[in-house]
Amino acid sequence: MDGTPSKRRASRRAAVSYAGAGTEPPVAELLDDPITQALMASDRVRPEDVGALVEAIRRRLLARRSHPTPPTKER
Repeated sequence: MDGTPSKRRASRRAAVSYAGAGTEPPVAELLDDPITQALMASDRVRPEDVGALVEAIRRRLLARRSHPTPPTKER
C-alpha cells in the first residue's frame, strides 16, 4: 500500500466527494483506493480477478437486457 501524502489526500477527496447518497465512484477508482488494495491483498484477491468478474457480470446483464425473460403469471 502506498501511503504517500498525495495518495492520502486523493483518498480523502474521494471520501468527501462520494459522501452524498446515490453517487457511486467508478470501479477503477475503487480498485485504486489504498484501503481497498490493502483489503484485497489481505484476502489474496487480485485486481485483475475483480476486473474479470465485473466484466462477466456486465456481459450477463447486457445479455439479459437483450433477451428479457417473460413475466410469470401471479396466482
